[in-house]
Amino acid sequence: MGGGGEPDGDKTIFDDGLVTISKFVNSSPQWQSKVSFNGGHKQTELILKNKFQLDQDKKSNFTPSSYKKLINEYKEKILFGEIKEGDQLMLMISTHGAKKTGNEKSHSISVGPANVTNLQTLEGSEVLSLDELESLIELADSRGVKLALLDFTCHSGSSLKLAKPSTCIISATGPDHFGYNSFADRFTNNLKKSKNLEEAYLKTFVDRNESSFPMISTKAGKELFEKYYALLSPYLYYSDDEIGTDKLRGLFEKDLEKKSCSISDESMMKLIGFADDLKRDLNRGFFFGPNFNSFKDKLKAYHQLLKETQDEIIKMTLPKKTEKISLCFSRAEIAQKYKVYLTDDKYCNTWSVSQMMMLDVDKEILRAENEHSSLSSDHKIWNEVYMKSLQSLKLKKADYLIKYPDLKNFDKIFSRVSKLQKESWEKSIEVSRGFQELYTQNYEKISKETASQPNPCRDFKL
Repeated sequence: MGGGGEPDGDKTIFDDGLVTISKFVNSSPQWQSKVSFNGGHKQTELILKNKFQLDQDKKSNFTPSSYKKLINEYKEKILFGEIKEGDQLMLMISTHGAKKTGNEKSHSISVGPANVTNLQTLEGSEVLSLDELESLIELADSRGVKLALLDFTCHSGSSLKLAKPSTCIISATGPDHFGYNSFADRFTNNLKKSKNLEEAYLKTFVDRNESSFPMISTKAGKELFEKYYALLSPYLYYSDDEIGTDKLRGLFEKDLEKKSCSISDESMMKLIGFADDLKRDLNRGFFFGPNFNSFKDKLKAYHQLLKETQDEIIKMTLPKKTEKISLCFSRAEIAQKYKVYLTDDKYCNTWSVSQMMMLDVDKEILRAENEHSSLSSDHKIWNEVYMKSLQSLKLKKADYLIKYPDLKNFDKIFSRVSKLQKESWEKSIEVSRGFQELYTQNYEKISKETASQPNPCRDFKL
C-alpha cells in the first residue's frame, strides 16, 4: 500500500516501484495479494488496473478509510482462523514518511493525493500513524502468525519500535534520514532471489548507492543500530536546495543554537576503531572489498569538510538564544481569488534566529515562484501566503543585521554551506558505500554467534 502525498499530475514518484511490485505479485500465486495505492493520478491508476493480475476487489485507492479497512480485515481473518498459526502475512508500505513526533511509537505516512510541502513533517498531506498497525501486530504475535512489515518510507527506522518476538520489520532507512525508492525496487526484486526476508535485506543492503541506513528487527540488526547509527548519522546528511530536505542545514542550526558539536573527532575515531577491530577479528585470509578499504579515507575527508563548516558556525553569537520570529497572515483574500472556501484562514510560520540567518530568502522566494504554476488551487493559496511571509522575513532579517552587525558573518558561512551541496551529496554516498561491508560482515559475525536464538526475519520464508 502507498503512493500518497503526491501533487496533481498523471503520475507519482512511486510508479516505477509499483510496476516492480506487480511483477512479484503476478509471479507469486502462492501469495493472496491485495494492493491499495494512491488514486487521482491517471498513469498510476492504469498501472493498478493493467499490471496487477488480481480481481478488482483486491485493488483499491490508498485512502484513510482503505488503510483502516485493510487493518481490520486482517485482524478479523486472524480472529476467525482464516489466517492461522504458522501462516505468513506481509505488509509492504511505499509512500512518503514523516519523522516521529510527540507520543508516536513509530511514525506517520502520507495517504491519498495531496502535495507534501515538507518531506520531514509531511505538511500539506493527510497523514496516518503506523501506530494503528500495533493492534494487528500484537494480535498476530499472540496467535503465532508470522507477520512482516516492510516500511519503505522516509524516516522508517522508527517503525522497528512496533516489533514483537514473531514480527519481522525492515525499514528503508533510519529514523532521522530520508529513504529512497531505489531501495524498495531492489528489495522487491530480491524477494524472488532469496530464501527468506533476512537474506533479501542483506542482499539489498550491499547493493545501495544512496546515503541511508536500512534497518532490520533481528538481534544482529538491533545490536548494529545501537553500535553505529548515532555515530554514523551526521555523515549520511547532505546539503540541499530545498529547505525541507536540507538535513545538514538543520544539523548546523541545532549546533548553533545549542553550541554543540554533532561532528566530533571522537565519533569519527570510534567508527575507524570499529573498522580496525573487525578487520583484526576476522581471519587473516578474508578479502575486504574496495569500498571497505577506502571507508576510513572517505570518512576522514567528509569529516574534515563538515567540521570546518561546523567550527565556523558555532563561533557565531545569536542575539537571543531562544528567540523565535513568528509571522501570521490571513489567507481569506487569496482563497477568494481561487474560489476556495477555508474553515480557518489564518496562516502562521515560525523561524528561529539561526534558521532566519541561514536562509537565503531571495533564493527561497524564487524557488516558490517557479513551482507556483504547477500547484493545485489549494496549494497555490498556501504558497502565496508563504511567499508573503518570506517577504516580511526578508525585512525582519535586514533589521537584525542592522541591530546585530556581527551576524553579517552569516553570509560567508551560508556561502560555505551552499557550496557543500554537490560535494556533500557525493561524500555522504561514499561514506554510506564504505560502511556497507563493515555492517554486513559484523552482521554475519553476530548472526553466527546467535544462530540458535529465534529470528523472525530468517523464519519468514519466501
